[in-house]
Amino acid sequence: MKGQPIEQSQIQKMFRIGSNDKYQRVEQFLSDIPLQVIDITDQIIEEGKTLIGKN
Repeated sequence: MKGQPIEQSQIQKMFRIGSNDKYQRVEQFLSDIPLQVIDITDQIIEEGKTLIGKN
Protein backbone atom coordinates (compact mmCIF):
# COMPACT_ATOMS: atom_id res chain seq x y z
CA MET A 1 0.00 0.00 0.00
CA LYS A 2 1.44 3.36 -1.02
CA GLY A 3 0.71 6.66 0.67
CA GLN A 4 -0.83 9.69 -0.91
CA PRO A 5 1.26 12.55 -2.28
CA ILE A 6 1.60 15.61 -0.04
CA GLU A 7 2.57 19.19 -0.73
CA GLN A 8 6.23 20.10 -0.19
CA SER A 9 5.16 22.81 2.30
CA GLN A 10 3.66 20.14 4.59
CA ILE A 11 6.94 18.28 5.02
CA GLN A 12 8.47 18.94 8.43
CA LYS A 13 11.22 16.30 8.51
CA MET A 14 12.82 13.92 6.06
CA PHE A 15 14.61 10.74 7.03
CA ARG A 16 17.06 8.97 4.77
CA ILE A 17 18.54 5.56 5.29
CA GLY A 18 21.95 4.94 3.78
CA SER A 19 21.98 1.15 3.52
CA ASN A 20 19.56 -0.63 1.19
CA ASP A 21 19.20 -3.44 3.74
CA LYS A 22 18.24 -0.97 6.47
CA TYR A 23 15.84 0.74 4.09
CA GLN A 24 14.09 -2.54 3.33
CA ARG A 25 13.78 -3.42 7.02
CA VAL A 26 12.30 -0.02 7.88
CA GLU A 27 9.97 -0.19 4.89
CA GLN A 28 8.76 -3.63 5.98
CA PHE A 29 8.29 -2.46 9.56
CA LEU A 30 6.26 0.57 8.49
CA SER A 31 4.20 -1.40 5.97
CA ASP A 32 3.11 -3.73 8.77
CA ILE A 33 1.51 -0.83 10.67
CA PRO A 34 -2.07 -0.15 9.53
CA LEU A 35 -2.58 3.40 8.24
CA GLN A 36 -5.42 3.87 10.72
CA VAL A 37 -2.98 3.28 13.60
CA ILE A 38 -0.59 5.87 12.19
CA ASP A 39 -3.41 8.39 11.74
CA ILE A 40 -4.72 7.87 15.28
CA THR A 41 -1.21 8.10 16.71
CA ASP A 42 -0.70 11.40 14.90
CA GLN A 43 -4.00 12.71 16.28
CA ILE A 44 -3.00 11.70 19.83
CA ILE A 45 0.36 13.44 19.50
CA GLU A 46 -1.22 16.63 18.13
CA GLU A 47 -3.83 16.63 20.91
CA GLY A 48 -1.08 16.15 23.49
CA LYS A 49 0.89 19.06 22.03
CA THR A 50 -2.20 21.25 22.21
CA LEU A 51 -2.91 20.25 25.82
CA ILE A 52 0.62 21.04 26.98
CA GLY A 53 0.87 24.17 24.87
CA LYS A 54 3.52 23.07 22.38
CA ASN A 55 1.45 23.68 19.28
